[in-house]
Amino acid sequence: MKFTSIVAAGLLAAAASAQADTTLLNIVNPSTDPSGTYSLSFKATGTSVTLSDAGYNVPSWGVFSANRVVQDGTSSNLLGQTWSFAAAASGSDTYTTYDGTGVDSLHFGGVSVGYYDVYSQTFATTPGDTYTYSFDFTRYGYDDAYVVSVSNAVSAVPESSSAMLMLAGLGLVGAALRRRKAQ
Repeated sequence: MKFTSIVAAGLLAAAASAQADTTLLNIVNPSTDPSGTYSLSFKATGTSVTLSDAGYNVPSWGVFSANRVVQDGTSSNLLGQTWSFAAAASGSDTYTTYDGTGVDSLHFGGVSVGYYDVYSQTFATTPGDTYTYSFDFTRYGYDDAYVVSVSNAVSAVPESSSAMLMLAGLGLVGAALRRRKAQ
């Protein structure tokens, strides 16, 4: 395989991963209480990003409040007050409330374990710039799960699987260069 083919394959894989949703946080039935303030950074790959918060909690709630997305170096919240909503397939026991911050808080309940309600917002971004999504999380139940993801963005801190793929790619490039030099 030629060096250019290896580089092209790596670039295609990177482009494909940028198009898919990137998971910033995934909590499933934690053994300790995950309540607290979260700050999740991501780098925009498009002119807009869709942030999605998904969750369920049976028989109680998990609450995301003080929701905020800022472009690094700025203080303006890019989120609007209201969220788009997609109910879980098995029914929904979730709602939003005004929490005084200008962006509604999200209360994730649930009818059945494993069925997620999803709230989302799309906002304008500058490709290549870094943004931070922060929120306060309070957990009230025990059968619960939460996922925060973004589309048209990649994690600002590479995921372990991405880092392993990068290292494997560098190993292939090194092997190809050594083989080429030996010939």
